[in-house]
Amino acid sequence: MNDNQYIYQAMFLLDNGEVREQGFNAVREWVKSTLEKHGATVKVLRFWGERPLAYPIQGRARATYVLGWIQGTEKTVSATKHEMYLLGPVFRNLFLKEE
Repeated sequence: MNDNQYIYQAMFLLDNGEVREQGFNAVREWVKSTLEKHGATVKVLRFWGERPLAYPIQGRARATYVLGWIQGTEKTVSATKHEMYLLGPVFRNLFLKEE
């Protein structure tokens, strides 16, 4: 992996139970701080809606979607994904490198 900086469009699926329990702003702040901890610069991180999933994931039928644009390296994305799969309210994420 290289250390070049890229812009990524990112989507995070949040557990609705966690969002109700902690509040959206607290969960959004967790996502932001996790990204920043691994070296990302968060350009935008916004609520995109609470929607049904195309198929159940771990017994969940709905999720709160957060859409963002971040700047970081491939290492940043890899480390962030790893942490989010192990901890916290994010149960799925997707990063797309902007051309």
